[in-house]
Amino acid sequence: MKKTLIFLAVVAMAMMASGCASKIQDQTIDTTELGKDVIGYKGPVPVQISIKNGKVESVIALENEETPRFFDRAAVILDSWNGLKVDKAKELKVDAVSGATYTSNAIIENVRLGLEAVK
Repeated sequence: MKKTLIFLAVVAMAMMASGCASKIQDQTIDTTELGKDVIGYKGPVPVQISIKNGKVESVIALENEETPRFFDRAAVILDSWNGLKVDKAKELKVDAVSGATYTSNAIIENVRLGLEAVK
């Protein structure tokens, strides 16, 4: 029994040292399909989320039909998640931008869906 526990402890330490233990892989999530039903003022507002070393590296807006003037107001929230570990980014409460509420809420929901899809 004691040998088994020691063996399991050694295996667990080796996995942690090698980065195998629950490390979020670098990846890019495109919410075009995930958020196809998330509508801003004039239609879907997909984003691309880049994850590196377990943190959100960037959130970039993808092509959409929003009015540029309103989208530009809402786009200021895209940097809100940058630099956060994925788990913290999932918990972040971002407020919509006044005057561009529909677009802001669509961005926020797309980011939420994208972060939920992170493996």
